[in-house]
Amino acid sequence: MVITQADVEEFQLAKAAISAGVQILMEEMGVVADDISQVFIAGAFGNYIRRESFCDLGIIPEMDMEQITPVGNAAGEGAKIALVSSKRLEEANSIAKKVRYIELSAHPSFRKRFIHSMFFLNRRFEDQLGIMR
Repeated sequence: MVITQADVEEFQLAKAAISAGVQILMEEMGVVADDISQVFIAGAFGNYIRRESFCDLGIIPEMDMEQITPVGNAAGEGAKIALVSSKRLEEANSIAKKVRYIELSAHPSFRKRFIHSMFFLNRRFEDQLGIMR
């Protein structure tokens, strides 16, 4: 296996975008980490990264590992379910009507949070240093 600088940079960008997004969504919803009871991680990110790493790398807030659930290709699975069940399609449409869109890249604190989140500091180390999230 070979890991290139480009691989590290791609991971850094993904990590920073997700972390900044999570921070902004929490801020917009007025919640703190203790208010979050469950986190579902979709896609390859959730399938191939250990649950502990999401917290250790600062991608999501510190929480019990049982609260983190990888769900694989959630979009694809959801589309299949909606195609075969009109009841589930209605449920999905009902949920979609409650969604509030937030343009993360236009958020005033996105750039600052994104740049800060690019570092590979262990969250526990960040806490010791008093680094603001």
